[in-house]
Amino acid sequence: MPPAPVRPWRRRGGCGDGRSRRPGRPWILAQIAHDLWGTPAPDVPQGAALADLVAEHYEDILDFYGTDLGLRVARKHLGWYADANGARCATR
Repeated sequence: MPPAPVRPWRRRGGCGDGRSRRPGRPWILAQIAHDLWGTPAPDVPQGAALADLVAEHYEDILDFYGTDLGLRVARKHLGWYADANGARCATR
């Protein structure tokens, strides 16, 4: 059986699509477990709670990696959050 075709990495606008759509949604594994096995559903943050989560993650990244590397790592994660929450490529 031939392998499945590979999806293109970039959309027309040049903005990466995150391939699996998992980055930017750290609660997705808990959601999958809920759907498959009936474990408690995760609280999916929205609005101000999501903004607080992203801000806390940003600060944690900078604390862990330091400013130089942390800014590059945080940029990647912030892009994933933006993609997962419907931000347009121009906004990123």
